[in-house]
Amino acid sequence: MNKIVSRRTINPKYFDEIYKFYVECMVPETRKEPGNISYEMYIDRNDPYTIVMIEEWESEENQDYHEKTPHYLKLKELLLINTQRSADIRFLKRVE
Repeated sequence: MNKIVSRRTINPKYFDEIYKFYVECMVPETRKEPGNISYEMYIDRNDPYTIVMIEEWESEENQDYHEKTPHYLKLKELLLINTQRSADIRFLKRVE
């Protein structure tokens, strides 16, 4: 089982567009993907322009599949057009 924690600070000018895409498309579509255990979205209480995603996947193969889906590629495109101020993404593997 693998977990990803991503923290993205979005340019305020583009925040509403990115937020809407997460809520209306990214979250519901990702939750339907094979191997997705959970996909949770949060807003940082100390910075309202920071989105924190906590994802849990059955395997790395499922994560790789996720990164090839149309909704993931669209999000990547939205984030690359100068909407993201910073990102911190951690790929975690459970220690048993």
